[in-house]
Amino acid sequence: MKLLLLSVALFSSTSIAANTGFNTDVERCASLLPKAKVYNVSLEYQIDTTPAVPVVNTSFGVEWSPEYEPSDADQEAAFQALEPFVLCMGKAFTGK
Repeated sequence: MKLLLLSVALFSSTSIAANTGFNTDVERCASLLPKAKVYNVSLEYQIDTTPAVPVVNTSFGVEWSPEYEPSDADQEAAFQALEPFVLCMGKAFTGK
């Protein structure tokens, strides 16, 4: 499966939690995805507590369901169609 990953470095472990209405933001962003397809979206945190101030990194992934796997010729257009959703989610993560 093709996977689009966007890594977002968050400087505070409360960045997403402090953004009230995060689920509402996700629903709004989801409306930007191409229609008639199923997507799996994942959000994973890596938290490093070895420095004095913990470092939180987030990986964000969008994966097509097995039913919709773009051909090699269609992949670039398929990735470009995801761009509005990815940008919207970036704003939802950071609150900016």
